[in-house]
Amino acid sequence: QLACQADWEEVSAKPRFVKYFEQWCPHCRSIKKSWAKAAQLSASEDYIFVEIECSKSESNKKICQEFGKVAGFPTLRFYPVGGEPQSVKYEGPRTVNGFMSFAKKYMSEPLPDEDSQAQAVEQKEEEQTEKKSADSSDDLKLLRSDISKLTKEIENLTRSIEEVRRTIKLNNAKGQKIDRHEEL
Repeated sequence: QLACQADWEEVSAKPRFVKYFEQWCPHCRSIKKSWAKAAQLSASEDYIFVEIECSKSESNKKICQEFGKVAGFPTLRFYPVGGEPQSVKYEGPRTVNGFMSFAKKYMSEPLPDEDSQAQAVEQKEEEQTEKKSADSSDDLKLLRSDISKLTKEIENLTRSIEEVRRTIKLNNAKGQKIDRHEEL
């Protein structure tokens, strides 16, 4: 079930996947259908999907600040244990399968603490940076190889042009005309 702007005390007793959002946010609007579909599919699960529009009321603003730790929109957090404020931030694909898999995972596993979540994000960023660096290095090697091949080809063409010039000079020196159509 989807509890829009629900009474926080009522839903906080249940495991829940919360979307903190704003109506004006294009990223929030882009996941609206996926979120609603995941909420519909989770109706038989032990957790619920909740939406909190942060600027709708003072109580929503307070919930977004205290529980959502909202720094941008949408912020998606999963609270696996009813009544407890401990949560894990969702950083995965914004798809129905992504949402459902994440919720099921944390219904059966303990949450990482905030420090290990931050470390995981840092590690992921480092891995991405290393991959980009490795990709750049591979791209640079390919580029150098291509440049080397092109340089050799230019040298060969230059030699061919010089040979043609020498032949023309020799023929001109001998007084012979070259019919360009025959040569081509």
